[in-house]
Amino acid sequence: MKTTLDKNTLIKIGKEIEQALASIEAKYGIKIKAGNGTYNELGTHASMKVEMATIVNGSPVTRDVSDLISYRSLLGLSDTQLKYPVRFGNENFIVYGYKPRTHKLTIGLPNQKYATHEMKVDAFKAYMEKEGVA
Repeated sequence: MKTTLDKNTLIKIGKEIEQALASIEAKYGIKIKAGNGTYNELGTHASMKVEMATIVNGSPVTRDVSDLISYRSLLGLSDTQLKYPVRFGNENFIVYGYKPRTHKLTIGLPNQKYATHEMKVDAFKAYMEKEGVA
């Protein structure tokens, strides 16, 4: 059986890589995730990123999280604001990280491990002002 390296195959392989690396995660106390992959049009060659993050308070410190820690004071955001829930519809979201290139905060539901949405910093600040959170 000849394997073609395409999008679907890379997704399957990425999941298997994460499962195979679970013992290494446990050994070092880190989170390992198969990242983006690329493949050639013939399906004969592919490459995939492997992302690693330390675990703090039960959550992985991703690039977004570490950027939020680094840029928080430059953005003028307080600890109180970052812990305050952002309400959309019937859901309360929390801030997970920051993307400096797009100048957006990543937000998600508290019970999720990763952010699912993005919000511009200016919109977040306006929301905090409206809510009276300093």
